[in-house]
Amino acid sequence: VNRKWEEVTGRVRRDVLGKSNGELFSNEVARTIGEADREVMDSGRACEREMLLPTRDGPRSFISLRFPLKNDAGGVTGLCGVITDITERKQHEDAMQRLNRELERRVDERTAELQTAVREIESFSYSVSHDLRAPLRAINGFSQLLEQEYATNLDETARGYLARVRAGSVKMGNLIDDLLEFATQGTPPGEDLVDLGAEVALVLDDLAGRVPRETVR
Repeated sequence: VNRKWEEVTGRVRRDVLGKSNGELFSNEVARTIGEADREVMDSGRACEREMLLPTRDGPRSFISLRFPLKNDAGGVTGLCGVITDITERKQHEDAMQRLNRELERRVDERTAELQTAVREIESFSYSVSHDLRAPLRAINGFSQLLEQEYATNLDETARGYLARVRAGSVKMGNLIDDLLEFATQGTPPGEDLVDLGAEVALVLDDLAGRVPRETVR
């Protein structure tokens, strides 16, 4: 028993020498040390055990290294014990475990949120794909029937109106496709060059059938 042991445990040498592990430590610590001692004596090899020892500052974590003492013939006559304070390391390990548990909890929460978002996107995509396309198909289909079956009864203006109706339904279908693609990608669209002149021409053409052309500027 050296001075460092006395300093760490708060026990003086004269009160320790001659006493058994069971008299000095708790049953668990005494059993751990006893098992290590028997292993060293039986195998002739060093062993290591981790334990929690009482000290003057409260329980601390230690590693106990037990080394066999051999005679000239190689027989084990005794053992030497060296303990190393690993309290700080254990505290770091415990902190890392807590951080890992917290990280896992946050990952689980974020995963659940993402799964909810995916289900909402799937529901939205289903509604867009089925509920909005149905009336568009009806508009486009009936417009085509009118154009085919009543062609002789329609003047040029009426056929132009029908063409606009069908073009509008096709445009709406394209917008639905773009909306579904955007919803599944989940990322903002990238930048692209736009021909403003062509866009203005499309707007003017669309407005031509709804408002007097002289009011369009």
